[in-house]
Amino acid sequence: MTCLSTRLSRRLAGFVALMIALGVFVVPTHAAQVELSPARPSIRIDTPPGWVNTRIPRGVQTRTKDEELFVWMEVYRDGEYNAVIAEHSAYWKAEGVVIRGSKQETEEKDGRTFSITQVDALWNGEPTVLYYMDLDLKLPSGRKIVFTYWASPKADQEHTARVEALMDSITVTER
Repeated sequence: MTCLSTRLSRRLAGFVALMIALGVFVVPTHAAQVELSPARPSIRIDTPPGWVNTRIPRGVQTRTKDEELFVWMEVYRDGEYNAVIAEHSAYWKAEGVVIRGSKQETEEKDGRTFSITQVDALWNGEPTVLYYMDLDLKLPSGRKIVFTYWASPKADQEHTARVEALMDSITVTER
């Protein structure tokens, strides 16, 4: 898990630097663009080619065809974060995921808050990769974004570049 923690810490630092430097993330041209929130703000993200996208109440779920890696991208308002996590906790329980603990890293830069919660979890008695990334961009609308990531260790390694491109593709436009 140290490798994952180090990689997540680097991703967190990279997100902060990129958001501040550019105001938006880089958008790869080969991916399928999905809109997380058609309302204010408009939040768009590019999902990897060939992945399966499904609309969910607060955003979009994308997954690999073999269902070895899932990413939920959800937009929420202040006060809704605990409800989002409770929904996911119920899902983990139904799927047989055993949560053994978690560790959170948070960084604040220019009034924006970025946090990653790395979850120590087992699925079918084996380690599984599970984390939450919460982005509070301090938008006038008050909306925030949470990414939930669940993968087998093998899929986590195989799809690192695709997941990084997905995360880097976020585009936020306050209308």
